[in-house]
Amino acid sequence: MKLLAFIGVTVMLFTSCQKLKDINLFNKEKKETLCAVVSSEAIPQAVKDAFTVKYSGQTVTNWFDKDGNGFCAEFTQNGVKTLAQFNNDGAFVKEEIDNHQEGEYKDKNTDPGCSCEIESGD
Repeated sequence: MKLLAFIGVTVMLFTSCQKLKDINLFNKEKKETLCAVVSSEAIPQAVKDAFTVKYSGQTVTNWFDKDGNGFCAEFTQNGVKTLAQFNNDGAFVKEEIDNHQEGEYKDKNTDPGCSCEIESGD
């Protein structure tokens, strides 16, 4: 009987610790906030033009508002999901590709604010 009680308490302890981690009490890293998806009409023409010049022939799947500091375009290039980030004036900032990595991993994103993420539709 004591063994069953011990196992029960142990299971509850591990479950509680995982739940606390999930709500960010043990994890000191700030939980990321995803950028809002916006319509193409909300994108400045300078950003659209810069995308068209840099990625000729590509079609944007989703546009994301980067907290009013720029925009990210999600698109597929050569069969690979890609994100391109531009400032509000159309200046290219960076490109990220979907590397099909599974599990938890850290982005090298030191950018404050929301995070543009490739939406998985697999």
